[in-house]
Amino acid sequence: MKSHSLSKKFMLEFVIQRDAARQKKLTDLTPRDERLLDIVALAYAQKERLSVKDLMSKSELGSPAVIHQRMKSLVADKLIELQDTEDIRRYQVAPTEKLLNYFDILGKTIDALTATHR
Repeated sequence: MKSHSLSKKFMLEFVIQRDAARQKKLTDLTPRDERLLDIVALAYAQKERLSVKDLMSKSELGSPAVIHQRMKSLVADKLIELQDTEDIRRYQVAPTEKLLNYFDILGKTIDALTATHR
């Protein structure tokens, strides 16, 4: 099998597995929610502080009102949490254990697919 065909097949299998994991664990996520969660997780992985204001400034996520609504939903779903800071008017956004477990499942999916394609 050609190298690019293998990469394509691997990626398609990952998308299928990711969608199956999402349906089991995270049912009502929109693409905008997924992007927001990716931003939160990336900041966490890079040990960067991410504030609500930082998220609200990300125009690719939509208007501040839309972002705020999606954040409220993700907090209610226990995927992100808002943590107090020294300034009571500002909150830091962090992933919850539930979100980190979801990313762990995705990582294991990649590991399993990599093992089958060696």
